[in-house]
Amino acid sequence: MVTVSTIIPKLKDKASRTSVIVLSARDDRESEIEALKAGADDFIRKPFDFEVLTTRIEAKLRFGGSNIIEVEDLVIILTAVNIIT
Repeated sequence: MVTVSTIIPKLKDKASRTSVIVLSARDDRESEIEALKAGADDFIRKPFDFEVLTTRIEAKLRFGGSNIIEVEDLVIILTAVNIIT
């Protein structure tokens, strides 16, 4: 079973500078605490506001987060965060 306690440390081991924002349907505080203790940089409960999400992503990038997302052979370079409604 994949949980935040198992997946976040693996992500951080492979790319330690990667910021992890957990989007979760779980609304209990224990889930938030578990994610943050596992290494998440932020925890947002669903339903979430897209503008808040993009603002948090922009903040992570401003404060040392990488604008490059790498997953195996896929590389995404963020040049801007745009909200499309």
